[in-house]
Amino acid sequence: MPWRINGNHSAVAVVPDNGSYKKFSINDPLITGHNGKIQDMQFSPFLDNVLATASTDQSIKIWVIPKEGLVEDMAEE
Repeated sequence: MPWRINGNHSAVAVVPDNGSYKKFSINDPLITGHNGKIQDMQFSPFLDNVLATASTDQSIKIWVIPKEGLVEDMAEE
């Protein structure tokens, strides 16, 4: 789900698909890298851990999420 960090900077909070509900915490790991608001995102139909995000900063980013899930923030290198 899109998550605003500050101003127009955005991040993505990845919801684990384990069949249970979870309340988000400020300490949950985020995927960060866009300088604008995230407009769209889509997981790959072929690889469950690959996510594409598109932003108002006119960029598209492809993220490979570790199989074990996020344990810390993931940022563009």
